[in-house]
Amino acid sequence: MKDYVFSSSEKLQLDAVKLRRYCDKHMGKLEKYVPRKARESAEWSVRFTLADDKRNKTCTVKLALPHETLVVSESAEHAYSALDIAVLDMKRKLQDYKTKHDIHSLRHRLARSLRKSR
Repeated sequence: MKDYVFSSSEKLQLDAVKLRRYCDKHMGKLEKYVPRKARESAEWSVRFTLADDKRNKTCTVKLALPHETLVVSESAEHAYSALDIAVLDMKRKLQDYKTKHDIHSLRHRLARSLRKSR
């Protein structure tokens, strides 16, 4: 489920429909990095706000997964570029999440073998 929040589009000077389509396109690319078992319960939240300096836009992407919640927040002069940077950071976090929670990953296999050898 995806949820988009725009804090007063007039202040952000954005076309909400166009930005929503852009978000759908980029969030769709991220869905392939979410583990298959977690896709059913994953909840996306994208929030656009005006940054403190009143020039930059802040994009916050939040993804609630079964074991933890991943949050990425980026500021840039344009909302589209802030979303692009946030998507790249979220991709990296999702890859770390999959490595951490994958039973068959190399790291877990190595840790199990070390525990058995003690």
